[in-house]
Amino acid sequence: ADSETVTSRDLRDMKILRQQIALGSRLAKEEHYAIPVLVADELTNVQLKIVRGKEEKGRVDVLFETPRLGKVAARFQVQGDAAKGYIVSDSERTVQALKSQENNLKEQLSSEDQSWNMDIVHSESLDLNRFTETGAGNSNDLDTESDSYQVQTKTLYGIARVFLEEIKKMGQDLS
Repeated sequence: ADSETVTSRDLRDMKILRQQIALGSRLAKEEHYAIPVLVADELTNVQLKIVRGKEEKGRVDVLFETPRLGKVAARFQVQGDAAKGYIVSDSERTVQALKSQENNLKEQLSSEDQSWNMDIVHSESLDLNRFTETGAGNSNDLDTESDSYQVQTKTLYGIARVFLEEIKKMGQDLS
C-alpha cells in the first residue's frame, strides 16, 4: 500500500486552500464598484453592489451622498416578470423630487413584460454603512426565497444606469 504521510504543514496548506476557495465563491456572488458620477455639478462616489447569491438573487444596491441631494440608498430586485425596490433618502426635498419623478422612473425601468413596484421613503437617520452591511433591515419586503429565475447581470446594470441617469437629471433640476 502506497500510503503517504500527511504532515501538519500539508494540513495547514489544505486549510488555507479551502479558505481561498470559500472566499472566491463569496466574491463571485457579489460585485462591489465605486463609480465617480457627476450629479448636479458635483462629483460624487456612487457605491454599486450587484448580488447574485442563492438567497438574494438579482439584486442591485446603489448608494451615494451629495451636499445637494443628501444621502440616497436604493435597492432594486428583479424576479421573473416582476421588479420591486425602494429608495431611501435623508433629504425631504430629494424624496419629494423622486416622488414627482416616480412614474417617469418606473416607465424608464420597466420593459413590456415586467411590472414595477417601488417605494420612496424619507429617513432622517439613514446610515449608508449600515445599509450595505445589514441589507437595511428591510429585506423582508423583497421576495428573496424564489429562485425560479436567474436575473441577468445586464438587466441589473441597466436598472442602476437608468436610476443614476434620472438622479443626474433630478440633481440638475434641483440646482
